[in-house]
Amino acid sequence: MRAAAGATWFAACLRAAGGFSAPRSRWRSPLVSRSLLLAGPAALAAWTGACGSGATPAPPVRPADLGSPEIQAVVERAFQRAERQPEASLAWAELGLAFEANGRFVEAVVPYERAHALDPEEPLWPLHAALCETEAGLLDQARARLEASYRVHDRFAPLVHRLALARWESGDFAGARQAYERLSNLPGGGPAGLTGLAEVELASGRPEQALSLSRRALAAQPDGEPQDELRLARFLGATALRELGLLAEARAEFAAAGEPRRHLVGDSWSARTQEFAVTFEARFAAATGLLDGGRIAEARGILEQLALERPREVRALGNLAMARAAGGELAGALEVCDRALTLEPDAGALHVARARILLGLGRAVDASTAVRRATDLEPHVATHFLLLSHALEASGDPEGARAALLEARRLAPAQPAERPLDQPRGER
Repeated sequence: MRAAAGATWFAACLRAAGGFSAPRSRWRSPLVSRSLLLAGPAALAAWTGACGSGATPAPPVRPADLGSPEIQAVVERAFQRAERQPEASLAWAELGLAFEANGRFVEAVVPYERAHALDPEEPLWPLHAALCETEAGLLDQARARLEASYRVHDRFAPLVHRLALARWESGDFAGARQAYERLSNLPGGGPAGLTGLAEVELASGRPEQALSLSRRALAAQPDGEPQDELRLARFLGATALRELGLLAEARAEFAAAGEPRRHLVGDSWSARTQEFAVTFEARFAAATGLLDGGRIAEARGILEQLALERPREVRALGNLAMARAAGGELAGALEVCDRALTLEPDAGALHVARARILLGLGRAVDASTAVRRATDLEPHVATHFLLLSHALEASGDPEGARAALLEARRLAPAQPAERPLDQPRGER
């Protein structure tokens, strides 16, 4: 009973975490037009039949109107390249990426399928077709594609990681455990695989095994590994300690972990997204994707430009503040964060970001004040109280820190998601 409750508490806190870059889950549906979603499965079914007979899928149809001149232009250029090289898988994959990078996920699938038919040895093409299907809410098709590709490409860590997550999201813990075990033995996948196994064990009510795996994951982190994976492994270990009744150790680990975020094993094709992203939203998504992957300098370059173009865009400013902080420029990060707060003073996530920056500057008392503002604005967000506990501990108030941690634990079972800052104002 205690373990089950702990798994629920952990899952709630992990869902609530996310900070500014708030990565779009590859297993959640974004805003996609109803007409496209209705057309998608039929197109996919038609392609499946063609591939079953060994035929190369028909070329995608050039869209008449994508609703954006910028997207239309980049897609048209990619179409022309593909038509000049109809047997070149890379040209069709670039067309797929032109759609994907600009949020046109349903249209991206068929070009990736054509690329895969022309070059079945390349695992990137079915991987990205599956990623686009999941972004479009076609989760069953995505998992089926990942399962089929895994039978051929079981040593490609990015694909194995996405399959493990797809199984996990669908409640297939046994299948997720098998994929994470495989991932933990692949080059570049060890820490993520061990962290995933710890998550499965914790949700299965085995905190001792989860603690051991989280410690192995921390020990396996190479230099330069994105901090998201370190925080998640530490957070899992802290949750396991709490479930084992080791509350003092758990409190210290929660404070060190901060807000957990999942880091996905990257692939070389995703790294090219920014080449094709042309709209503000697409470039913003590319920047947050780079932040999620630990590529801070590249993300910061995009965000600096976006902030210049739209100086009152809070999402760009908030993420820029975090990118500067991640790069060690804490004073500059605080300046940008304060600028964002003048535009949206009631954004709880901005006060959380400010608190984290202040902690990095050694100003724990000011950080406590900032995060208290976040708890006032969003009193049902457990992760705010986790951060408050850390700030109070650092400012010499252990009793206040304990009270904040207890409040986080009390709130978490009914935890709503934080209001994300990667959505336009009108969609909040």
